[in-house]
Amino acid sequence: MVRTPGTSSRPSRHSSAAIAAIGASLLLFAGVINLSRGRAADRSVADARARFDQTAAAVQQILDYRERSADRGPSEMPDEDVQAMVFQALDDAGLPTARQQQLLGSGRIRINAGSTDSSHEIYEDRVSVVLQPMSPVEVWSLFASWRALRSKWRPVSLVLNLSNRRGSDPVYSATIVFANRFEVPRDER
Repeated sequence: MVRTPGTSSRPSRHSSAAIAAIGASLLLFAGVINLSRGRAADRSVADARARFDQTAAAVQQILDYRERSADRGPSEMPDEDVQAMVFQALDDAGLPTARQQQLLGSGRIRINAGSTDSSHEIYEDRVSVVLQPMSPVEVWSLFASWRALRSKWRPVSLVLNLSNRRGSDPVYSATIVFANRFEVPRDER
């Protein structure tokens, strides 16, 4: 390094101050970015927790229905129009009936096939309903409306498959299985 008269080998005070200011600005910028990411992550966790709680509440309602159905025992042979009841429950929940995409019966099954000491046999009919698009809150509303109908058909299964998003909220395809157990005298089979 060649020195010229009147110059020093030390950097000037102004350039050191500028470097320090740029460094402080970068640290401040990184801190703001991390704070923003942290808040977004907190919001995502809170949203996920709320969706989990809603789904858990719907699952608990199905378990409650199963318990009550087992306590009550069999009803009479089903004569209710399940599709009409689904439409009524959707309407009562404030949801469009176009949400129902499919309704399939799985056929009658005999529950107590090995029992020979009873004068009655217990059968169960099942119907599977596919509804979409549905959010967990809408499924919960549908179950509340279904309970108000006081139907002999009880929800025994709920499967939610993520189908797409409505804004930032996920929506699902909901498959609900309703079942009705009933007794038939052995001589009427």
